[in-house]
Amino acid sequence: SSDIAHELRTPVSNLMMQTQFALAKERDVSHYREILFANLEELKRLSRMTSDMLFLARSEHGLLRLDKHDVDLA
Repeated sequence: SSDIAHELRTPVSNLMMQTQFALAKERDVSHYREILFANLEELKRLSRMTSDMLFLARSEHGLLRLDKHDVDLA
């Protein structure tokens, strides 16, 4: 769980820092767009991590459904 906390801390810290930077003074629209795109990438990263954590939690509790089917290896 300390690994998870560390992995979450980085994108959250980045989002906070970028938002504080954007709010610190007035900027032109293009600069705000750059910050928003950077924030979007961090949010996507958080979303992937959350999905991965949910997957792991479900697998640990036997809640995953596996779709098994034959595969032709020849």
